[in-house]
Amino acid sequence: MQGTRGKDFQDKKVSEQNLSILINRYRHGDKEAFSEIFRGYFYRLYRFLVVLTNNANYVEDILQETFLKAALHLNTLKDERRFTEWIFSICRNTAINYRKKEKIETPHFIPEILGEEASPEEDLMREEQGRKVREALSRLTEDQKTVIVLSRYEGVEYKEIANIMGRSENAIKALAHRAMTRLGELLERNRNEL
Repeated sequence: MQGTRGKDFQDKKVSEQNLSILINRYRHGDKEAFSEIFRGYFYRLYRFLVVLTNNANYVEDILQETFLKAALHLNTLKDERRFTEWIFSICRNTAINYRKKEKIETPHFIPEILGEEASPEEDLMREEQGRKVREALSRLTEDQKTVIVLSRYEGVEYKEIANIMGRSENAIKALAHRAMTRLGELLERNRNEL
């Protein structure tokens, strides 16, 4: 996976129905099926990790470990419809463990991965606004970033996020509210400092 970038897999999303077929194919020995699952989830997990770790240098190592764990333990997944929350949970826990093990310091910035690729027509105001949002996101707690990225950028439901994070759905809703409030405060403070 050395040298791979999230953009390479951006448009390879896997439908729930196709995912079920791919999981069954993999369980019956078709290794190419897991490659398709990898391509379908790589970009989503890449974006998630860039925000969660704030350090793109370690994202590929964490992704490699995440997909290895998923491949080794896919047979233990009882409900294929929960694959998304299952792999995000593996990814999140792997990132937390990696950061503890490596004693990684996280800088307070987030690379351009969250937004769409910049086109020549985009105006400077949109770019500046995106930079401010990414900077504000980098100042949130790990749990707050997790909730915002999963709910707002990845479209994951609160119930699934609760399973990923090992909390109740109400706790996740409260965390999301606090995270959005804090994000708003940071953005407002940034706006007033100009």
